[in-house]
Amino acid sequence: MSVKPPSYKKDVPEPTHFLIAACKNHNSQSRVFVEKLLTGVGCNVNGTDNDGRTPLMWACWNGQKPIVEILFSKGADVNMQDNDGKSALMFADENGHGDIVKILIERRATGEFSPEFSCV
Repeated sequence: MSVKPPSYKKDVPEPTHFLIAACKNHNSQSRVFVEKLLTGVGCNVNGTDNDGRTPLMWACWNGQKPIVEILFSKGADVNMQDNDGKSALMFADENGHGDIVKILIERRATGEFSPEFSCV
């Protein structure tokens, strides 16, 4: 599955861009950065890029379990969908992150699993 490079909304405040980038990064400091952006700067936990993807979707895509938990603690919406109708649950499942899929289901995520990707 190929992924388009992220495109950012021109009208989205810059801190939201940083939050989305931190959720995609596998850097050891990403968790600290996400916490600071959400508490100190006040980023919108459900802000989106031009593709409608939220920080939660990107964290699920990349298997960032600690970041997923932080985003939930700040009110991330588990059932938002991107412009293609995909949810965080679908991204976690498609990328084989079963531990995150379980967290999402516990948080009452809805949606379908793709038979070709299902990791549960």
